[in-house]
Amino acid sequence: MPPEATASAAWQPQEAFSFSCFPFTVTGPSCVADVQAVLRQVVETGNLQEDLLWRLRGRQGLQAELAKAVGAKAAEAEEAEEVKAESQKGESAVEEMEEDSENPEDSEASEKSEMEVALAESAPVPCTATDLVATAELCMAWGLRDFSDLVKLGDRLGSVQASASELLRAGVAFSHLGVLHPPLFQGIAQALLLAWPDPFSTSDAAHLAQVFATQRFRHAKIFAQIAVCLRGGMDSMSKEEALSLLYSHAFLRLWPSEHSDMSEELWQALEEQASPSQPEGLLKLCHVQFLAQRDEVALPKVLELLERASPQLLQRPVPWQPSLRRRVLLIRSALRYLHREAYTTLPKDVQQMFRRAHRMEPDPPPKYTVLFVRKLSQALTKLKIGHVAKAVRGPFIFDIVERDRKIIYECNHFDRFYMNSTEKIASMRLQERVVKAMGYRVVQVPHWHWNKIKHRRQRIEYIRMSRYYALKDRRELAPRDAPVSDLAENELDYLGEYFFKKDMPSSPWSWFQPRYDASKRIPEPRTGTL
Repeated sequence: MPPEATASAAWQPQEAFSFSCFPFTVTGPSCVADVQAVLRQVVETGNLQEDLLWRLRGRQGLQAELAKAVGAKAAEAEEAEEVKAESQKGESAVEEMEEDSENPEDSEASEKSEMEVALAESAPVPCTATDLVATAELCMAWGLRDFSDLVKLGDRLGSVQASASELLRAGVAFSHLGVLHPPLFQGIAQALLLAWPDPFSTSDAAHLAQVFATQRFRHAKIFAQIAVCLRGGMDSMSKEEALSLLYSHAFLRLWPSEHSDMSEELWQALEEQASPSQPEGLLKLCHVQFLAQRDEVALPKVLELLERASPQLLQRPVPWQPSLRRRVLLIRSALRYLHREAYTTLPKDVQQMFRRAHRMEPDPPPKYTVLFVRKLSQALTKLKIGHVAKAVRGPFIFDIVERDRKIIYECNHFDRFYMNSTEKIASMRLQERVVKAMGYRVVQVPHWHWNKIKHRRQRIEYIRMSRYYALKDRRELAPRDAPVSDLAENELDYLGEYFFKKDMPSSPWSWFQPRYDASKRIPEPRTGTL
């Protein structure tokens, strides 16, 4: 199914909608092709034809460009006929006044024809930063996810001088489309730090935190500025925005600690400001407590939130929405294995809610399996180890699960790490905490190890030794009730890995780049005899 058909099926606006101050009129599915034409012309040439520019900027912007073109042509004509105009100035002025007074419609028609001629003969107009941002918002509105062109659009945005508000709007558009582009968001962070907007509201702070959380970008200075903005007052913040701020901080592991600018008082104030009433918001707040590793401290509050959400969910018809069901199952698994005593003493309504979610039809396994998982599955097949790929177990979808042993293999590709770091995201850490509490051993295969091992036999040996250490190492056999800081943190996560300072990767993506040119290592053929 082409992307144009998908976008037109997902978005069907009726009349006209606007992105901030950029009206764009749509009249049917053919407008998706116009959006793609705008995007491709902008990223390939950096210019835009007037007909597309009219759709992007609106009629006023086009009239301004045409008036500028007409004025330039009039200036040229005035310079060429300056001598003749001086000699016949009086007569021509009288004739023009008489013609305008007699036929005003003809003068308007002539002016219109001049603008049409300028439209046909003028060259493409260079795009400004405002046009690039409007293009990104246009793609967001129609759901056009052409990642290769969107990355080029992000590069163009980073090369032009744009204001902080424009960059923030571009970041919102890229985040909604799911485009991961670190250079653009590094530029957004730098621009915001250099010129932090003076009237920066708490609503803007919530949107900014959500944008950086979507990009998995833990920028400490940006979130320090957000904390300063929140200390100024939260009265104008809505419940949804406060809950979004809490979730963004929890996902980025920026909860109250000695290394974070988020204080305990500020966190409590955000929780009081959120105070959701709908079951979706109550369950999301419970999820935030587990992501932020505050389940030990805030366990009574978690149980209170579940008691408030369970009667409303039990009144809803089944089946529930997939995201809601997965969140209920995730909270159930976290309580069952991390807080067993509290789980056995839950009220009847909460138990009934968990039971109903557990007995619903499970989600179908994903149809597509990435190459990383397929290659690892082939290595386990060579080792004659029975396993299941993409196994659905409650709220989790495990990459590979062994059939005869309680072992899970994690194919940790780059989207499971934060930007510019090799630290796993909070949701994967929570999954690992629950899985280890269930008694499973976790074999972690980071992508920078896997991609550096090119030969199949070496990969098979690497998997065999990783599995052996996960099973036999005594440090993995510690009792589960031992006081540990985090079950997901383990010094044997990446076995045998020690980085010197010069070899430490700056980001997970840096391992994809070759460190040498392979063609230079091949000896040149020699001529002659030995």
